[in-house]
Parts: sequence; structure tokens; C-alpha cells
Amino acid sequence: MLPANWRKMPETRNGDLRSAVERGQKCNLKTITIATINKALGRLNAFWEWASGEYDDVPVNIVAGLKLDDTTSARHKRQPFSTEQLQALFSSPVYAGCYSEKRRSVH
Repeated sequence: MLPANWRKMPETRNGDLRSAVERGQKCNLKTITIATINKALGRLNAFWEWASGEYDDVPVNIVAGLKLDDTTSARHKRQPFSTEQLQALFSSPVYAGCYSEKRRSVH
């Protein structure tokens, strides 16, 4: 599979898709997620639907309904915020109810 951020990684950025996949496997790089693949397929489907509505000679939409099953549970997709991160976030001026340090309603 295609490595995540393959255009940014030094091991894969100077080549085409095929060489990026080969180098990614060789270097054991993290691959793109199923969610990323499904997003790309959804965008391609939306474009194809738009094109078929605008033009008469567009072939049948081959990506309509195409989606990979994601078997990863929601719990394992993203790590939760730590207590320190939540405290920093919710004590920021946006959540504390003020625009500046002088007007802070929570001390």
C-alpha cells in the first residue's frame, strides 16, 4: 500500500507511486489509512457525478458505491487527549469567556 505522506518522506518523495510503494514496503513505513482511501474515492465519485451531469459523453461512474470496509474500532483510531492537554485547552481565553487577560472572568 501507499505510504502515508509519501510526497514528504525523504525515502519516497523523489519518485512515482510505484516506487513509493516499493520503498515504503522496503523501509517498513506506515501506510495510508482506509479512511484516507475512502475519502479519495468519495471525492473521485463526486467529481464523476458532477462531470456526468455536465457532459454527455462521460462513461459510466466506475467508482459509484466503491468503499473499503474499515475494521478498526473507533477506540483505536485516535488517542484521547491527556488531562494536561484538556486543562490547557479549556483554560484558554476562548473557553474561559474573555477576549484578553484583563477581562478574564475565571482566575
